Amino acid sequence: MISVLEATPPRFTAAEVESIARECFGLVGRATDLGSERDQSFLVAGPDREGVLKISNLGEEPATLDLEEAAIAHVTRVDPALPVPRLLGSAETEGPDGTHVIRLFERLHGRQGGPDLPDGAVRDYGRTHARLARALRGFFHPAAGRELLWDVAHAAKLRPLAQAVEDGARRGLVLAVLDRYEERVAPRWPRLPAQVVHGDFTLDNVLLDEDGCVSAIVDFGDVSHTAAVADLAVAVSSLMRGRPREDVFRVARLARDGYRSRAPLEPEELEVLGDLVATRLAAIVAISAKALMPRKASSSRPRTPTRRM
Repeated sequence: MISVLEATPPRFTAAEVESIARECFGLVGRATDLGSERDQSFLVAGPDREGVLKISNLGEEPATLDLEEAAIAHVTRVDPALPVPRLLGSAETEGPDGTHVIRLFERLHGRQGGPDLPDGAVRDYGRTHARLARALRGFFHPAAGRELLWDVAHAAKLRPLAQAVEDGARRGLVLAVLDRYEERVAPRWPRLPAQVVHGDFTLDNVLLDEDGCVSAIVDFGDVSHTAAVADLAVAVSSLMRGRPREDVFRVARLARDGYRSRAPLEPEELEVLGDLVATRLAAIVAISAKALMPRKASSSRPRTPTRRM
């Protein structure tokens, strides 16, 4: 089985995506690449209709795609006010390396945000994240037990990747964080409350309204079963990145307190939250360094799309 971190990401052009959207979903419009780590996402907007077309990585299992879709449907039933996208259709298309699943999702509106959110928006970010976690609390899917390297439950597997970090001081810092994780977090991990979580509630995966509050949650690609506080650490680390050094802990507290206002944390979860945030940041460094290593590319082009549903 090929890993999504090892598989060559899809390489469809905007013109090819426009053809896929037209032939498979009857959506005529201009395609704009939205960027993605391991798959491709395009906004396809026409005069009458629009949607977000996602082309899945060849390493994604069908059960994983079903997990994402089922999680979104569950959230919609439990908390209809949460802004998650509806699935509008699904199909398959041939690429240079194999058959990709393509899905069309409802377009949700908002703007992207960075490390400039006001305090009220940071608290709202934490509250919205907690609402999403609570909505998923009663959800289960057989594929939720999948292993994701981004999940800090598997932090020990980051050690080999850390060797790809060229800067010696930075590599040493990553390894020190992993040492601390093994000392402080790993023994507590079995006692931490766990559930199916979003897994990637970051500023890259939400859209914001004019006040900086979350208006859309746009990507469920990392849904899995793990410690709930590890999911919170993902969000907190995203809000901290890019902030002035003297501001990072204050922003982290705001996000944590916003989350706790909707989903209280147990004492042991609070004890390990800081270490989990550090581990998430170490994972970003290690996995990014590995991803930047040269990969073999194919020169063939995508072929004709076919309907799946």
